[in-house]
Amino acid sequence: MVNEIIGQALGYAAAALFAISYQIKKNTPLIIIQTVGTTLFCLSYLFLGQMDGFAINIVCIIRNLSFCILKPKTRLCYTVTGILMAAMSVVSIFSWEGPISLLIFLPLIINTFFLSLGNPQTLRKSVVFTSSGLLLYNIFVMLWGGIISESISITSSIVGIIRYRRTDGDAASTEASTASTDAGAADAPDGKATADAGAE
Repeated sequence: MVNEIIGQALGYAAAALFAISYQIKKNTPLIIIQTVGTTLFCLSYLFLGQMDGFAINIVCIIRNLSFCILKPKTRLCYTVTGILMAAMSVVSIFSWEGPISLLIFLPLIINTFFLSLGNPQTLRKSVVFTSSGLLLYNIFVMLWGGIISESISITSSIVGIIRYRRTDGDAASTEASTASTDAGAADAPDGKATADAGAE
């Protein structure tokens, strides 16, 4: 019971951080806040006994920090992306908890690929799909903070798609989550990439 309360509290705190991060325009503060949020989601899954969500969000933390340093659309970025996706695949195998794990593994692996492309509008479109999977995962494990975070992520991405539908690539920079949830995670509006709070 205590672990459940702590896990849910951490989830709510993580969702709050992701919501705040959506208002941040600068890359470094954005990634710092979202990485802290992803860490909280990671611990939240641990307290709830969801080792699949806990394990893959550890890789998402490394991913977020990597994309903070790497320039998109470069050979190094694509190489690191491949390594991260391979690491997520390995983690997925060793922390597999049944078919439900696909709802968090596949979205975060796919999200990592789209983060490397450096195209905000393409990223937003992918988030509608990836965050939907993460939303279902969080519904199954009953992580309320993750449910809130991914719902906001989906809504924000749809708004961003409509807002920038007439541009091929907007001026907003592509920045690194989420992974979402996050539940990880999770992705922010205006082309910002979140930590997917398992999550993203």
